[in-house]
Amino acid sequence: MAEQRLRRLGVAVLAVASLAASGVTASAQSYNFAAVQQDLENSRFLHGGIEIYHRGRMVYRSPFGNWNNANINRPYDVASVTKTYTVAIAMAVDGDTTVDFDINGRVGSYITEAGGWNSDFSTGAANPIRIRHLMNMTSGIRFMTPTLLPFANVQTAAQCQGSEVVTLTRCVELLIRQPRDRPEGATSGPPAAPGTQFDYSGANHTVLALALLRVVNASRLQRGLAPYGTFTEVARDYLFDPCGLNGNLRRDLSRDPTVLNPDPGLPAFADRFGTRYRHEGGEAAGGGIEVSLHYGALFGEILRTGSCSRTVGQTVVTSEILTAAQRGLMQSNQISGLEDFDREPGGGDGGARPDVTWPSGLPRSYGYGLWRSDYPNPPPYATYFGIGAFGAHVFYSPDLELSGFLMLNDETLVTGAIPDSVALMTRILPKIQTAVTQ
Repeated sequence: MAEQRLRRLGVAVLAVASLAASGVTASAQSYNFAAVQQDLENSRFLHGGIEIYHRGRMVYRSPFGNWNNANINRPYDVASVTKTYTVAIAMAVDGDTTVDFDINGRVGSYITEAGGWNSDFSTGAANPIRIRHLMNMTSGIRFMTPTLLPFANVQTAAQCQGSEVVTLTRCVELLIRQPRDRPEGATSGPPAAPGTQFDYSGANHTVLALALLRVVNASRLQRGLAPYGTFTEVARDYLFDPCGLNGNLRRDLSRDPTVLNPDPGLPAFADRFGTRYRHEGGEAAGGGIEVSLHYGALFGEILRTGSCSRTVGQTVVTSEILTAAQRGLMQSNQISGLEDFDREPGGGDGGARPDVTWPSGLPRSYGYGLWRSDYPNPPPYATYFGIGAFGAHVFYSPDLELSGFLMLNDETLVTGAIPDSVALMTRILPKIQTAVTQ
């Protein structure tokens, strides 16, 4: 009860031992997050947590609802924030001079089977799908087939995304063999030209993951190094290891096919303070990432600053993950005027899934892996988001030198979770901005 009273007063309830182990300290500057904490406590969500950074220092960290510090130290599924992680990893690979990778390159150049699976991916096509089309979800690759077959052993594109048993290569093959989306309102005819139509789909990131695995392995073989077996290893090499984000990884689930759909609440993981990965199949191939609140917030700082630091022995090692140009590209306005996650109804995807409409006030444009919104606090502050279905939000504002992570873990209330969590973000972000600018 005492802890809950402190939360309502906006006092950060920190897990001191965990923070000391991670090398993070809270800022000495005074901040008042009482209004933010009150909105979290009064929300429809039963539990969650938030961690906020300002000018490179943690300034607030607290659970809310029926969660405590032990809960927010566990890793939870970030769902579609995986897309943001995967795009960031692709940018990091693009910056590696030892790897022949270009975000303007054709998908068929990196996945040689693509031309045979679907002529739209042929390297000789007039309008080929390029890597950047995967990154901003304008490739036209469908999210899933209209019919979900209820048999676990039937390998369809509808089931390979998020599957623990379908291999990454097989999943991409199934995804690419599907007809691509047609232009808005069209019920027949050719697919929309790549780059012309936004359609929110994790299939893009599954294909992107295989392209990254292939191109990184080609470079490793040329340098006499053993190829990686999974995208997990690429993610570690280019993001998690340099930033020390998986120092407490329990085990690599992608190498254990007997572990299916692991429950993040199992006792074996209850005391972990780190990052976990799921099997290489499906959207999990685009990361399959589960993080604790703290490591989610550190990812927000990486997106904001492009760099991260970790302690090796007595030495602090700083790594550049994203250049200023790459961060600018991720933040660039690629698609404007979006009212929801999907394009408007009436397109060529057969009505496989409903639109999820944004509440008023949150992102209307999309860049590469990031949503963008300009908040009305004068002057308007550009804020960028990665948004996940279970209420995971990574967010940052270069203007305010602000970043953070909101974890709601709404896995039992999936219906409406996205618009409700976005609406909550709409309410608390101006208050966060007020707290750091007072």
